[in-house]
Amino acid sequence: MSAADTASPQNKWGPAADTGKPPKKVVRLPLDTSRDCQRALAKLIRRALAGEMETSDLSRYANAIMVLARLIEGGQLEDRIAALEARA
Repeated sequence: MSAADTASPQNKWGPAADTGKPPKKVVRLPLDTSRDCQRALAKLIRRALAGEMETSDLSRYANAIMVLARLIEGGQLEDRIAALEARA
């Protein structure tokens, strides 16, 4: 058996850790609007309740989604204010 046969699989950040667990399912969700963020958060909550996701992962993802939703809402508010000011 060569060293290459026993080496850890590679990913773009270096050797992948062998945790003995199957790889996590990649979920791609649109996150362009506040409504998208709402749907994504609901989907993640459903996955956690079904036991498909660790609650610690849910917490991290939920926090990131909530920050993104606030940024989207802030950007929309800025656009609306600019439009009102342009009319005045």
